[in-house]
Amino acid sequence: MPLGQHTAKPAGNKHTDGRGSYLLVKKGRKYGRMDYTHTDKRKTLALGVFPAVRARLL
Repeated sequence: MPLGQHTAKPAGNKHTDGRGSYLLVKKGRKYGRMDYTHTDKRKTLALGVFPAVRARLL
């Protein structure tokens, strides 16, 4: 298959709050996540599955 015809599927949709927290929508499920850095490395903290994390993200 030529490269021009290759279509990659996205990992999911991110709905961010602008402060590092985001809601990741993947296969109909919603996951609360937060990005941060530690010792110059990017890390992701999983906060839980929506709607249990709704109050934390708002």
